[in-house]
Amino acid sequence: PPHRRRPYVVVVVCRSNEATRTRLQESSRAAYTSPPSSRMRLYAAAVGLLAIAAALSPRDAARGDGARSVGDDDDVPVRNPPQCYDVPGGELADCGPSHQFCDVPFENAPAYHLMDQQGCAENDPNGPVFDPVHGVFHHFYQIHLAAPPGSGPDYGHFVSKNLIEWAALPVAIWNGLDASTGATMAYDDVAIYTGSATLVPGAGPTGALGVVQIYPGLCDGSRQDNCQTGTLLAMATPADYEGDELLVNWTKSAANPIVNNTQRDPSTAWKTAAGEWRLRTYDSMVYGAASDEDFIAGTWYEIGKSPDLRTCECPSLYPLPASTPGFEDAYDAADLPTHVHKTSCGGDWWQVGNYLDGAPKTPGNFSAAPGWEDEFEQRKMDDGGFYASKDTDYPTTDGAHRRVNYGWAQVPPKSAQTLPREVTFNAAARQLQQYPIAEVDGLRGPAAVDG
Repeated sequence: PPHRRRPYVVVVVCRSNEATRTRLQESSRAAYTSPPSSRMRLYAAAVGLLAIAAALSPRDAARGDGARSVGDDDDVPVRNPPQCYDVPGGELADCGPSHQFCDVPFENAPAYHLMDQQGCAENDPNGPVFDPVHGVFHHFYQIHLAAPPGSGPDYGHFVSKNLIEWAALPVAIWNGLDASTGATMAYDDVAIYTGSATLVPGAGPTGALGVVQIYPGLCDGSRQDNCQTGTLLAMATPADYEGDELLVNWTKSAANPIVNNTQRDPSTAWKTAAGEWRLRTYDSMVYGAASDEDFIAGTWYEIGKSPDLRTCECPSLYPLPASTPGFEDAYDAADLPTHVHKTSCGGDWWQVGNYLDGAPKTPGNFSAAPGWEDEFEQRKMDDGGFYASKDTDYPTTDGAHRRVNYGWAQVPPKSAQTLPREVTFNAAARQLQQYPIAEVDGLRGPAAVDG
């Protein structure tokens, strides 16, 4: 199941040819050999460049672990290259922060979708989030490479200021090592699977709202104590939040593992009226942290399984989103359900109902909303090669809130991320709806036919 990851290309390109590869090698070497301040200028300049396309190794399989695969070649094992390049076509060595390329970026690749730029295969989106401190959108994903002795995947990373122009950055979270300090650890040295981001008060500079990533680390019992299930929960935060505008460098919490012997796929955490933070994992288990301070300190406890939140991959629980445009009257007039529960099992599904917190250290209750019982049934979000979607709260261009969803698009050459989709609720049609975010209109040229 695991996958490996490699070094990064600073600029996301739409097509790859010999001249482009030469420029990529030059810019990549410049980024690795420049002092940190110059490196940051290179990253920042990249954010404004044209984006989204080309890249993945023909040697890598397009799938993630077998449970997540959807397609005709599910029986093809993922083979992660044992070594990585320092730049495309450059020096080969063990994969790690100085060697992150599986191969050269792919040609004939999707031109408008985020796709790995390091020549590696990819799958699930991980922890997409808007950083309110620096005003930057972050998109993480499972990139198929790993530092020894692991098999991967790890956390790939893109950034954008406008959700249209993106820059590829180095691997954000490595298995078995902390790239910001050089420290090594056994608790996640096999792989980093699908995690989620949460904005937590006090996690940013000077006590501001800031980003925290909670991810499932895969461990090996021969190297890590208390590794009965092979999976644990761990936490990572920006290493220099105030000075690192693009959050290139991440550091792992000294409290890791924050929970031992769990299952994979922690959801984005939600906060109850009593101030308790909760998240759920693949197996319907709910975990809690008593306060913002405990969340940041990595002080978490097991609450128990919730039979209302079905066992499935990549789960999410979030408040009912805004009205579908044009149907606000029906939305405002109705006694609406409160929450959406999304899961991935043989496709991606969502259900709409009422969530009640209950008392602290209890799982809460998710049930059908009176008058909306039909919406409590599982409804498939999409068909075809779409899986393992991850949603987040993003600001709109005018500062309002919206629910945005990304999925793993299983397309040639080795998968990509779907275009971001806004999720809304149409009370008149009695269903959730999704469509490309408004910013995607900026990718369109003049109309071929008018009228």
